[in-house]
Amino acid sequence: KGVRWVANVSRLDNGWGIVVQQQEAELLGALRYFQFTSWAFSLAGILLLLVFAAWAIRRALNPIEALTNTALAIAGGDLERVVQVENRDEVGTLAVAFNDMTARMRDLILSLERRIDQLDQTKVALNTSLLRQTAILDNIPDLAWLKDEKSRFIAVNEPFGQACGFIPAELVGKTDLDIWPEELAQGYRKDDYEVMQSGKSKHVEE
Repeated sequence: KGVRWVANVSRLDNGWGIVVQQQEAELLGALRYFQFTSWAFSLAGILLLLVFAAWAIRRALNPIEALTNTALAIAGGDLERVVQVENRDEVGTLAVAFNDMTARMRDLILSLERRIDQLDQTKVALNTSLLRQTAILDNIPDLAWLKDEKSRFIAVNEPFGQACGFIPAELVGKTDLDIWPEELAQGYRKDDYEVMQSGKSKHVEE
């Protein structure tokens, strides 16, 4: 009937033999079940291992991804972004250092902005003061001028410009050496130095 049997013969000492036979399907059924169970458990173990490995890799990469995203945001101008520190491992230490660096950068930029505002206010105040002084100079009929600590002209009036052969605005930033003969210019610079050192006015007749 197409049924396969497996037989085994054992001989005794008296010459007799014992024959044991069993259907092949019945004999191999338990072995096949064991093989199937082994393969199933192995496959399940491999799947669990892959899932755990993916979870571990994702967990390890999450802080790095967060650090990268924060760095990109800061590079784009968002200095308020900080990295969330979840662990105290190497990545966590790097995140703390990164946050400290960002905080110092933010404070530096705020300090620079305040200094720029102060400089702008100082510039406006100086320009206002210079305009007032220039207006005063322009109402003086005689030669009149203003110099800085390096003897450079800050402002001159119209009579001074006419005496030098320049438009008053052209003399701003120049020194006596640029407009007068050297001997005369050196004398003027000497007078300037004495006035600045003494803090007192000096009357010179020419």
